[in-house]
Amino acid sequence: MDNIFEGFDTVQKVKALMAANNMNMQSLADYLKISIGTVSNRFDKNDWTVPELKLLAEKFGITLSDLV
Repeated sequence: MDNIFEGFDTVQKVKALMAANNMNMQSLADYLKISIGTVSNRFDKNDWTVPELKLLAEKFGITLSDLV
């Protein structure tokens, strides 16, 4: 990602990628096949599972290491 998100944590990166792709929390929940409450918890605690991160990396066309 050429350090465009340098200094960002995973939550900040996901939020920025969501904004750039016109994605809301409900569509993210649907894509990850989890509830919107779980998405909210992920954002609050910055506690993502590896499979979720892999799906997000694939969705946004980046590598897993770009997200963490």
